[in-house]
Amino acid sequence: MLAKTCIVIPCYNEETRLRLNELLLFAENNKQIHLLLIDDCSTDKTFQCISALVIDAINKNITVLQNDVNKGKAETIRNGILNSNNLGRFKYLGFWDADMATPLNEIIWFFHFINHFNEKKVFYGSRCLRLGSTIKRKFIRQFLGRMFATVVSKSLDLPVYDTQCGAKLFVNETAIELFSQPFLSKWFFDVELLFRYKNKYGKEQTLKDFYEVPLQIWEHKEGSKLKIVDFIKAPIQLYRINNAYKT
Repeated sequence: MLAKTCIVIPCYNEETRLRLNELLLFAENNKQIHLLLIDDCSTDKTFQCISALVIDAINKNITVLQNDVNKGKAETIRNGILNSNNLGRFKYLGFWDADMATPLNEIIWFFHFINHFNEKKVFYGSRCLRLGSTIKRKFIRQFLGRMFATVVSKSLDLPVYDTQCGAKLFVNETAIELFSQPFLSKWFFDVELLFRYKNKYGKEQTLKDFYEVPLQIWEHKEGSKLKIVDFIKAPIQLYRINNAYKT
């Protein structure tokens, strides 16, 4: 069973990657899910594309906003989460990547786990390749991603498999708490969320409250804003994050 949920979808220069028909179809078939698309001052026609989604009054569960200045992915999602309750009363808040490398229908899959583990508060999508799943990642990104995840896991002292998948859901109150302050990192704010929670509630409670959902489908999309060089710079980012939160 789906619960009232708001999904923030940050958009920056996504004109050629947006799958508008898929967004419309999902919104039409899942009225409990509100899609909040936020354009981060794109230099292409992204805003015009997503604005077309709300011309039809039938789609009342789609909202489109535009930042006044470019804020980056982390801040765009943070502002979307904090302002989501202006659109209605939601039990869950979350965010999803605009390229839909994780298809929107995976939200339904998330709720299989949310309904079963309803005591959990945070659900991270996990691109774990296993029998029965369709996970298509480029080798170099898979390799760098596994190295990154291993370092993160050691830094946090938590057995997290995948922090960077752009598909996450939170209990409303937990989301508002975790996103209340700006992040240090533009790309690795997902790691900061774990640090914030562990710092406040401790390791044992974090293990109880977080759950990694093994995705059924994930497929690499060309045009990602996260470049290989960002993974190369990742150790510096992690060092800053680690020092800041452990202090």
